[in-house]
Amino acid sequence: NSAQKMIGTMLQYAVYDCKMRLSDYYEAFLKSTLSDRFAKGDLYVIAGMSGVEIAIEVLNVGEQFVQPSYYSAKSQEYWTGWVLAYYQWLCGKSFREIEKEIPVEKIMTLYNPYHEMDITQAKLVIGLRSGMKDSFDDYYSYKIMTDVFGGGPYSRLFTNVREKMSLCYYCGARLIRQKGIIFIQSGIEQNNFEKAKNEILNQLEIMKKGEFTDEELESSKKALSDAYLGVEDNPAAVCTYFASQCFSDEIVTGEEEAKELLAVTREDVIRCAKRVFVDSIYLLKGEDNNE
Repeated sequence: NSAQKMIGTMLQYAVYDCKMRLSDYYEAFLKSTLSDRFAKGDLYVIAGMSGVEIAIEVLNVGEQFVQPSYYSAKSQEYWTGWVLAYYQWLCGKSFREIEKEIPVEKIMTLYNPYHEMDITQAKLVIGLRSGMKDSFDDYYSYKIMTDVFGGGPYSRLFTNVREKMSLCYYCGARLIRQKGIIFIQSGIEQNNFEKAKNEILNQLEIMKKGEFTDEELESSKKALSDAYLGVEDNPAAVCTYFASQCFSDEIVTGEEEAKELLAVTREDVIRCAKRVFVDSIYLLKGEDNNE
């Protein structure tokens, strides 16, 4: 339920730290591109930003942002955001459409009678062994393979497991280069565990068979290479990028990495996918009071 926590934290920060009215901030959120990107499962937003970071970007305050207080207690605004994120996943509507049906302040009035009700969402994590011999072994091919499989909104996991089959709130894969492992993380309904797990593993088999499209491959190569080429546009990003290579045997530029990514072929991706195998499957779920 990290996505629900993110929207909850975003609203709590806007109201209690930035001293804004809930309706005023939420209106700004709806007008921003982040609301649509979140609703569409953009992993850069869902997995790459915190609730506070979303609020700071919505308010466009740059370095003049208010330091978050990180309250231990959860406010009504927090649980309002939690419910909003959950309902958005459940119905598939945009936050704007939901606001037309039931305003955010109306949702907050439901806090007292309903905030203690049971939840049914669970966290599914699947650990894969990549077969990499070291952190340089076919790294760029593995990076593209992982991205086509479960990276951006063009990926197999996003378009099939989330969008077409509605089996999860979010679903993405991440390559841990130094350890040669791939983590798949997904938020699901507890009763969809078997369906979601089986479809995720089915998409991995599709990758091994090379049944992904050229469009998916090219979208991944373009998105990842553009990200590396854009590093030099931001001084902070430059510092972070090169600092991350402090313990590497060789320092490479963003332009060099982009060139390597663009050179990856379909055959490279299939070869890497075939070396991947399942190591662990973990399900974290809430209490079932009926048991």
